[in-house]
Amino acid sequence: MGQGLRDTGNNAIIMVDPRLINPQDYTSQIVYCRGTFDGPNAKQRLPIAMVRLSSVALNCENKMYVRVAVCNMSYGVLVKW
Repeated sequence: MGQGLRDTGNNAIIMVDPRLINPQDYTSQIVYCRGTFDGPNAKQRLPIAMVRLSSVALNCENKMYVRVAVCNMSYGVLVKW
């Protein structure tokens, strides 16, 4: 089981570290993203996965599928199983 946190004011796609994704969860889709500190012409090509999400804390106890972008998280970003 993995844990993650998303800023509630963020309307962008959720990003998840690949260590939390099962190989069968990947789709054939990709998304292009640009980071805050990337140059104006930079873009990252990220694969898409469908993951199951449930959270007692969010009053969402029924598992639902969520579309996520898969990318390596930088050093210091919490990844917890």
